[in-house]
Amino acid sequence: EYQVTSPFPTPIIEDNAPIADANSLWSELKTDIGASLPSRDSEDLRVIAALDLYHADNFDASGVIDQYPRRNTPGANTFPIIENGTPLLDSDNDGMPNSWEISKGLNPNTDDSAGDQDGDGYTNIEEYLNELTGENTISQTSSQISTELKAFPTAIGAGAYVTGGRGGQVIHVTNLNASGPGSFLEALQTEGPRIIVFDVSGTIKISGWEWTPFVQTTASKDYDNLTIAGQTSPGGITIESDEFMLSNLKNVIIRYLRIRHKPGANYARDAALLLNSTDAIIDHCTFLNGRDETFSMNSTSTNSVPMGNITIQRSLFGNGKTGTIIGSNQGDGGSWTYAYNAAINISHRFPNLKEETGGQFDVFNNVVYNWTQRLMRISGSQHLIKLNYINNYNKPSSYLISLWGGMPLTKLNKVFMSNLPANNSQIYTAGNIVKTVKETPTENDWSIWTDFFTTDNPVTPGYFVSTSHQLAGAATNIMSAEETYANVLGDVGANSYISNNGSKLKYEDPVDKDLIEQALNDSANVKGGYNTSEAIYPTLATVMRPSSYDTDRDGMADVWEMNSFGTLSRDGKGDFDGDGYTDVEEFLNIVDY
Repeated sequence: EYQVTSPFPTPIIEDNAPIADANSLWSELKTDIGASLPSRDSEDLRVIAALDLYHADNFDASGVIDQYPRRNTPGANTFPIIENGTPLLDSDNDGMPNSWEISKGLNPNTDDSAGDQDGDGYTNIEEYLNELTGENTISQTSSQISTELKAFPTAIGAGAYVTGGRGGQVIHVTNLNASGPGSFLEALQTEGPRIIVFDVSGTIKISGWEWTPFVQTTASKDYDNLTIAGQTSPGGITIESDEFMLSNLKNVIIRYLRIRHKPGANYARDAALLLNSTDAIIDHCTFLNGRDETFSMNSTSTNSVPMGNITIQRSLFGNGKTGTIIGSNQGDGGSWTYAYNAAINISHRFPNLKEETGGQFDVFNNVVYNWTQRLMRISGSQHLIKLNYINNYNKPSSYLISLWGGMPLTKLNKVFMSNLPANNSQIYTAGNIVKTVKETPTENDWSIWTDFFTTDNPVTPGYFVSTSHQLAGAATNIMSAEETYANVLGDVGANSYISNNGSKLKYEDPVDKDLIEQALNDSANVKGGYNTSEAIYPTLATVMRPSSYDTDRDGMADVWEMNSFGTLSRDGKGDFDGDGYTDVEEFLNIVDY
């Protein structure tokens, strides 16, 4: 009468965790049982080893593990000795080490343990304690451990997992000279993995580089595995040249660099060009005054290496004849991410996909303001193109609307239908805003696409798909088009740098600031495109780091090193907190928080 014939309902388990099979229970339990962190003592290890050896076949008749193995195990009846360790530096005694607080954007000199940085209900001290156990962590931090470590914590998309110069030498740019010892060019043209940091702010002016790469990997020269850390300049660094070209590179990180096509340079040149290169991420850069594209990432017809695994994010394009061309002539074209960017006062190409290219292109959460010709164009021929065009915010200026007498359909997105077979095109387009034409985002907004060679003929349905393609590379949250407008214009371009004491400071030069204000206030009074009147070259202050800033030349500010490690003995190549990022990368990643 006390026996039931069916099992009781399974209790609710958090996150629907599976209940382990009895036969496999021990193998799962032994890895995470008892006081296992920060490490097991010798007695725990002995007991687990004994259980591991005897649990299956060494039970006596009463069901108890035979005690003989324990009695004959050396040291089995003694207490283990636990050695003292060196505590991590905690200047404010709030229970969180300085190094951890700095990596999360907290203040190591103020007790902020009771705060809740990411608003998830856990206090900061709880986040730290939970992270020690591999549980909850503050979102998007450099101490999250994954099987694929991102280039930096806020990296997204197809190029997010590049490593750049990780583990290589740190090279200091100490002057604004066009070439020679201590110059940016010398650092670029140093072979091998390297991280370029700047001990000076201001403008580097380089002449005579028309259609000649600043650096190009060849059979005899290896310039791959490169990080250019513009955020290390004490106030920002600007490059003025005929064309800032990097060619045939693999594994590149470029952050917080400002590049301008120089005054009086050849009309038919880009401000910047990443040519025949692969595996790269461009973040928080500014590209201005291009006489052709403002910045392009594409290949020549003779390039034999397919491009791909490339992201450009949070970058500002302004006052250029055209915006960007991306894509490769080779193979399927790889994967590309173009997200969180702003293009202001440029005629068209946001971006264009290079003719003959194929591959996947994720274009989302971008802002375009005051364009003249069209938004983006897709051509191609023999290779399949997959496009996600999602939640972008396109805002024509009131100035041009008044000139046009409304918004012509010819100014929207274009497909080169006569050159691109419909069966080679899978365009997913949704959630976008084109002010005055499409104010309310919808699914399948095919109406904002027209044929390239006709006035306003719509693109036929065979070019579109109704389901989005899985985003390439590292995942990210896609904002709505409405959110994109304020979010992107609030954080775009080369707008931050690291101070002498290792904190993040904001800086926008006058031109960047003016462009963003034009987009926010709808105050443009010129047609989008290269305008001589808008090609302004502000004088940037030349500031040098003090001699006490980085005395051991490891790329990390001494003040930050002492706060983080309590010593200057670390060389930047180690990984103090074991999260995969080297110590110098942790320093560079200050701008991510």
